[in-house]
Amino acid sequence: MLLLLITAACKSGQLSDAAIERCLIRTDFAGMNPHERASIAWLISYERKVRDTTCCAIEPRSSILAKQNNISALKSETLSRIDLLETGGDSDARASLRRNNACYAALMDLYHDIQFSDRRRR
Repeated sequence: MLLLLITAACKSGQLSDAAIERCLIRTDFAGMNPHERASIAWLISYERKVRDTTCCAIEPRSSILAKQNNISALKSETLSRIDLLETGGDSDARASLRRNNACYAALMDLYHDIQFSDRRRR
């Protein structure tokens, strides 16, 4: 039973391509960068592929991010989308989003990978 719950929790942040697009449409904002939007979609989809593959040749998303010259625009774009989902929420609302909203969970996972990669390069 516990394994089933853990497996379900791990899958909650994994979105299909259609769900990724709905997530991004929901978090689109005036002044967004279309290039960074496409990067976010690709990186979320890539993470799903990494988790679903049994091939060890696929690099983790954080490794790919660490190879980028400048990820500050990607970080800003991702954070803006997270902020839109968090608008008006307190810590309890954010915790609920993390548990119950796969779009939010995927964006937060990406943001943490961006942060980790950024710190690793310094």
